Amino acid sequence: MENNWIYWGVFLDAASRESLFDVLPPIPDGYKPYGDHMTIIYNDGSENAQKWGEICKKQKGQKVTLSATHYGVSDKAIAVKVNGFPSNNKQPHITVATSPIGRPVDSNKIEHWEKLSEPIFLIGTVNCFVPKNKKPQE
Repeated sequence: MENNWIYWGVFLDAASRESLFDVLPPIPDGYKPYGDHMTIIYNDGSENAQKWGEICKKQKGQKVTLSATHYGVSDKAIAVKVNGFPSNNKQPHITVATSPIGRPVDSNKIEHWEKLSEPIFLIGTVNCFVPKNKKPQE
């Protein structure tokens, strides 16, 4: 398998992304919105990442329903906890937005989560993110 992928994820369809932003509190001014995927595995070059990548490659294109159950905020990121598909992250989540000093990876460090009054069901597709200057995997 080529190692040109940055991460595998469940990428939300447009309607799910829109519903996520419709249901959650407004994003503060100056924050950068995301809300587009749940990371399955980040390619750090490790053997573990390559094993996950091989598994994901077999599931590429699979439609998945994720359930967002909690909302978390830190000084760097806003995210929702999700379940419905495996992830190498300790806490599977979708980064909703980042503050001016934050990055999407900072969602992994959110410590305080509030349960949503009801789950948000989100539809996505398993796929990999490849830099624009690289050829996607077949």
